[in-house]
Amino acid sequence: MSRPIWLESTALAAVAAALLSGCAAGPTDTAAPTSTLPPRPAELDVLAIDPCSMLDRDQQARFAIVRGFPTRNTVNGATTNGCGWRAEDRWNYIAQTFPIGAETALTDPTAVPTTVAGYGAVQTWVATPGSATPPICLETIDTTSGAAVRVHASLGPGERADPDAERPAVCARAQELAEAVMTTIRR
Repeated sequence: MSRPIWLESTALAAVAAALLSGCAAGPTDTAAPTSTLPPRPAELDVLAIDPCSMLDRDQQARFAIVRGFPTRNTVNGATTNGCGWRAEDRWNYIAQTFPIGAETALTDPTAVPTTVAGYGAVQTWVATPGSATPPICLETIDTTSGAAVRVHASLGPGERADPDAERPAVCARAQELAEAVMTTIRR
């Protein structure tokens, strides 16, 4: 039995709000990062990109995306533009551009330096044990000085006794999404 479209839209909006509010509530420590990111292969001006164009049709099909919607939020005092996508298989995704350097994510206590498509990136994790809010893995990609692309991946809502146990799978999906987004941006 299919659900009414308003119910799906409302559920998708609620998940997006939970994802974005969880990310916005991250550390606001402005101390200098303890590590640096590797040199960028090229500067990418991402602030003018429509985030909903960051995944092409083939990529959306690969991630089983059924619908997307634009988002606009504030993260650490900066306005971000993003796109949220819901997939058939309970996954939720967001891609954002924002005028904050990726190195600021290094101050997060869960930060793990990574690379995405040859660009330095920082993987972070947001999880609340015993909460219905889904754990979120983020990849913040260093695209240019003072700006970044950040992608989020999470499974749909549902209480989790130990959300950290999901980190490997959720972060693998975030890495895969980040690679796809960077493939599109670099075209």
